[in-house]
This record gives sequence, C-alpha cells and structure tokens, in this order.
Amino acid sequence: MTLSVQEIENKIWDNLVIGTGIGGSVLGYSLAKHGQSVLFCEKGPSLNESDLDNKSLITGRFAEEFINKNTENGIHFFYKNSGRFSNYLLDNSQFFPKKLFPMLGSVTGGSSAIFGMAFERFFPLDFQPNKYILNSDKTSAPLAWPIDYDEIAPYYLLAEELFKVKGSSDPLKSCDTFKYQGKINLHPVNLKLYENLKNQGLHPYQLPKAYDNLPDCQTCQGYLCAKKCKNDAFKICIAPALEKFNSKLLANCEIIKLQSTKDRVTSALAVYQNQLITLKAHRFILGAGAINTPALLLKSKSSLWPDGLANKNKLVGKNLMRHLVDLYSLVLPAELGKTGPHKEIAFNDFYFRENIKLGSIQSFGSLPPANAIVQDLIRKQKLNQHHSVAFFIQKFNHLISQHIVKITENSTLLAATLEDFPYLDNQVSLSKEGHIVIKYKLHNSEINRLKIFRNKIKFILKEFHPKKISLAHKNDLLGHACGTCRFGYDPEKSVLDKYNRAHELNNLFVVDASFFPTSGGTNPALTIAANSLRVANYILNFNC
Repeated sequence: MTLSVQEIENKIWDNLVIGTGIGGSVLGYSLAKHGQSVLFCEKGPSLNESDLDNKSLITGRFAEEFINKNTENGIHFFYKNSGRFSNYLLDNSQFFPKKLFPMLGSVTGGSSAIFGMAFERFFPLDFQPNKYILNSDKTSAPLAWPIDYDEIAPYYLLAEELFKVKGSSDPLKSCDTFKYQGKINLHPVNLKLYENLKNQGLHPYQLPKAYDNLPDCQTCQGYLCAKKCKNDAFKICIAPALEKFNSKLLANCEIIKLQSTKDRVTSALAVYQNQLITLKAHRFILGAGAINTPALLLKSKSSLWPDGLANKNKLVGKNLMRHLVDLYSLVLPAELGKTGPHKEIAFNDFYFRENIKLGSIQSFGSLPPANAIVQDLIRKQKLNQHHSVAFFIQKFNHLISQHIVKITENSTLLAATLEDFPYLDNQVSLSKEGHIVIKYKLHNSEINRLKIFRNKIKFILKEFHPKKISLAHKNDLLGHACGTCRFGYDPEKSVLDKYNRAHELNNLFVVDASFFPTSGGTNPALTIAANSLRVANYILNFNC
C-alpha cells in the first residue's frame, strides 16, 4: 500500500534509513525483522518492479552507451536511469576544479546495485593498522579500530549467508570458517592464469561473490543487473522488508537537512514529489555513502551545531579514502577463448609483504564498449571546458577506439587494489553554493607503495605481457570511498562510537563506509554488511 504525503508526515517511525546501500539496508532489514517500523529513503529511483519509475531504468548496459555526448542534461538523465550518481561533484584537488560523475550507485540498493559482487573479508591485521603503518607515513590512522577481527567474525558468517556468497576461501586467511555455497567451474582463461599463479608459489582462489550464478551471468559490474541474479541490498534486504515486515520505501526522495536538539535528531527535511516534507523517527540511520553522508551532516547546521551536525570536533568529511585501483590487460592463448566479464579469481600474496601493506588482485570484469569510453572522455573534457583536448580525442576517435579494443576487449583484465591511508587534508566539504566538493591527493606513502605494487605485479604476470591501465592517480571513479565519519573510542578523534552512533547524538547512527578508520586492501561490501549486523544486535539487545 502506498502512503500519502500526509500519512508519511503524520507517522513517527521507529527508524528512518537515509540511503539504501548495504549498510543502511542491512540494518533497516534487521530491525524490521524484529518488529520495528522502518522507512527507507532513497534519493535515486526504485528497483521495485511495481514502481512506475522502474519502467525507464536501463539494465544490462552501461550508461555510457546511451548518453547524449553533447549535453549535460543527457548525462544527468542516463546516469539517473542507470542507477548512477547523476549530480556532479567538484574535485578541488588541483589548481583548477574539475567536475566529476563518480561510479557511485544512486538507486535502491545504493552502490551494491552496480557493484561487481565481490564479497571479501578483511584480514585480521586490517583492524590493527599500528602493525603496518609506519610513523614516517604521517597518516591520521588510529592505532587500531575499536573492534577487532574476532568481534566481527561471527557477523561475517551471517552476512555471507544472508547474501548467498559463492566462491572459495582465501588460503592466506587461515581464520576463514565459512563454507561458501558452491564453487564455480573456471573459464579456461582464468584456469590457465590460476594454474600459472599456483606454479609460482602464489595462492589464488575463487573470488567470493554475492550472486545466484544464473546461466550466462554477465556480473553486471558498473550497471544494473537485467537477470536479477546479483544479490544486491535491494534484493536481499529492502524487497523482503517491504513484503514481509513493517517497512515502507520512498524512492526519489532527497533528504536535504536533519534537524536536532543538542543530543537528538528530531526530524529530517526532504523533497518528495516536488514537495518539502518533514519526516519524524525515533532513530535516524545514515547509509548514503562516504560522500553523501558527510555532506548531509555538513548541510545540517544550526545554532547548536554551527559547523554541521555531529561535527564539534570538525572531523566530519575528513580522512577521505578511495582505494588506488589499476587495471592490467593480459594476453592469453587465443584458443582458450575470451573471458568476457567473468570475475572469477583473486590472490592476496602481496596484501602484506615484507612489512609493507599493499592490497589485493582480482578479476575485473568488463569495461564499456570502446567507442562509449571515447565519447565519455570527450564529454567530460567538454564539461570541464577542456575543448582542445576534446577536439584532439574526437579527431583521433577511431585510432583511440582501436587501441582500447586491443588492450581490453580482446584480453582478460585484472584489477589491483592498493590500500590508501587516511589523511586529514583528503576530505569531503561543501562549496558556498552547496555543491559537494572533494579534495584527494596521493601522499608519499601511497606513491611509494604504488610503485612497489606495480613492479611486483609486472614481474609475476610477465608471461602474459601485462599492459597497465593507470587509474590509481585519478579521482574520477572514487571507488570504495570511505572514512569520512570514522568510528572510535575517543570523541576528540572520531565522529562515531564503537557501535556507529554519533558521540553526542544518541539516536543517530552511520553505517555506510564512512565509519572506516582505515580502508583495508580489498572490497568493503562484506565488512559494511557484517558491521551493520553487529550494530543491529547492539540496538536490539540494549534498546538504543
């Protein structure tokens, strides 16, 4: 049953969940299962097939294949209908600000609706950064997370079961206990690569993924799944909560401000159906992502909170991390065929090596078609007033497309993910006009470790003539953004407490990747989900 605007405003919900990525969806679903009322609010469109706006969604294809290359309005329309972040960010990292459309989800399910489904555990050492971050690195990382691996491990199990994870355990994670729900036969290309790595004494394994493994699965990395085999947050959490429990969903509903006293959030102002409405709840849960969540808190200024909500220590938005990701194109024997989008294997032999923290290497999947990539480059150059660069790309469009095909579409791709450390000067803020602004630059530690990582990868993959696609220095995608509202014990050094509640606001929780004190060296989705289950247990047991 659809609620009217009047009914929505008159009701006081037990929980208002703002943003429907994995963190907010898992927590909302967990509370709804135990009889609490939950209102999910999502800025983007709905994946619910009964909703009218669902009919215009683009599934099974990249947005870049449709966007009108000449208009900014075209960018907004096609990104929105592809479940992507459709309002540009300002990247103020360089002398000249740049407009970005990052690869973030803005649809029910959040970024999980467009993610590559990798559901990886962190290593125990990820929760103790003091063991691998040197004093010379000069980061703002804490000595340790306020939780350790043993505390989150039971929730890793529950999250893996909830999202029906398939794959195999990493041989280097001796603490893994979950029996994944079935191995998948490797594509001949990935099998060849797997055997080569093993012969070198490395430890490859089948990448754990949250999916149903339907025939001809395309993995759908970067776009909405057409076959409904991706186990995203909407499918696993929101849809069951709407069907079985006391929950409702407002899609295309933008929260513009939280109102509060000195110790409680009282309501949220939202734009819904072209109206300004007020939403009331006993508990407010932020799951809008590490970019939008701090932006909303900064927008929620008042006389009691002059620097933004939960921001008395001025840490909201600080310590932005976004992983440094490069792609490697490998040439394997043609008779083995093409892997296409198959994300099947991973290995972590360089995760922590010779007292240096690096990261993970795994199958990547597919990129958009070559011509779509080129047109997207042209469009973004024009958007940022780089017309001469756009003209050059357009003039050599055919040659550039051929080169992209050569190094991507006719080979297999691996992604190397390097952990980046937190720094106070990497941050999310707001412009005077209210635009979200990011500032992110690489520090010496990242530059040095990235060089080491690249050299190691080049050496172990030398048989396959790797061609590096350098993305690590670029802010365009903001992959795995995290850290902008970290949790910790000390209110002077963190925004949230151990259970993800704002230190000075007893009914405000933040459960997206904003809470990460460090980024880890692999995909964050499983850790976000497991932590939300941990927070749900705390709320339900202590009636918080």
